[in-house]
Amino acid sequence: MSKGIDEGVKWRRGEDQKALKGAVEAKVTFFEGESSTYIASAGYQPQPIRAYVAQFALSPELDLAIVGLGPGDAKKWRAFESAYASIAKSLQPLEVKATDTAAIGKDPRSQKRAKLDLEVQKSPGWSLYETPNYFILSNSDDKQLIEEMKLRLEAIRLVYEKDYPPELSRKIKVKPMPKAKPEPAADAPGGDAPTDDAERSTAVVDALELGKCSVVRLCLNKDQYLQYGGRQGTSGYFSPLEEELLIFDDKEDEGRDATWSVMNHEGFHQYIYAFFGNVSPHSWYNEGTGDYYAGFDFNSKTKKFTPKIDKGRQDNLLLIRDKYAPLRDFVRWTQSQYYGANEGNGNAGGTLPGWACYAQGWSMIWFLRHGEGKAKGWQKPWGTILDTYLKTLLETGDLDKAVDTAFSDVDWAALEASWRDMMM
Repeated sequence: MSKGIDEGVKWRRGEDQKALKGAVEAKVTFFEGESSTYIASAGYQPQPIRAYVAQFALSPELDLAIVGLGPGDAKKWRAFESAYASIAKSLQPLEVKATDTAAIGKDPRSQKRAKLDLEVQKSPGWSLYETPNYFILSNSDDKQLIEEMKLRLEAIRLVYEKDYPPELSRKIKVKPMPKAKPEPAADAPGGDAPTDDAERSTAVVDALELGKCSVVRLCLNKDQYLQYGGRQGTSGYFSPLEEELLIFDDKEDEGRDATWSVMNHEGFHQYIYAFFGNVSPHSWYNEGTGDYYAGFDFNSKTKKFTPKIDKGRQDNLLLIRDKYAPLRDFVRWTQSQYYGANEGNGNAGGTLPGWACYAQGWSMIWFLRHGEGKAKGWQKPWGTILDTYLKTLLETGDLDKAVDTAFSDVDWAALEASWRDMMM
């Protein structure tokens, strides 16, 4: 039993109250009951409680009710009643236009657009924007911000596609989206989209075609980001389940540069998810490459991205000069180890914290992409490690085999010495 009001028992219906005159008229009724509330001197004792019920008749077949609980004491109840009435008055009807299914194409992008259009209709203040490969959902009224986001998304996409050419990807068989179904009118009961095979298209969808339907949701601020599922301590994430990248405008805290950096990092995860399908690369490769792109510099004149050392990651790397994880072990670490659950695995025998793993992962990607001609003791076969890892994982879906093949015949001592000399 928790302290405070529970769901109550012995409910009795009181007299109907005066109709509530809001945007939608509501019939208001009070109910009275008992709650076992904890009292220090007497333990759990029945206490009077009330329930506020505002009932809206939306159609002959559909009623909607707002229900709120509060203490039964008349003086205390007044504050609760006023708050619930205010909420009930704020209810606004929304017109949801029926979808013209004849106008919806059978391709994934057309179907995704139709789905997002419907969501926007139901979400006042939100708008949908498009680029050739992305859909952007936002309730920001900063049009300049939206235009810059559109420009940057497509520019970094060109970088992803250069480093990870779509034609190299295997053709992943993806269950196609359900056929579009006419949306119910605003005054009719709703219904789920059909899921039986008879209602599905039989065409096979290339995973990379779905990648051209990438959704980015831009929240106004950190508070809204957290409300939409963002985690404390993060500034963005890509959710395969929700099929969208979620970030927020960080202008008030870290600044817009942080917003763009996170977008580049998470955008790589979004792109590579379609590229690899359901196989996630090792974290040193996945997170390390995300950080690699996060540091890219954008030229507003040429509208192009170019590689740039991430000073923050490099500074962090210097802090673990003698504590980093041996590379031959690090390339096999699981995600949990990469996030910090790696007790006793650092060179000094201690635990390598997550921030240090991110720095080490970033440095490995930078070294393997830019070490040729710059790193002392560089060996030519090292230049193919990343490509071999990618090719093997695409062909086999086997993480261990990808590492075995990519690092076969590598002299680990020589690789580590060259990496340390260049990056530390």
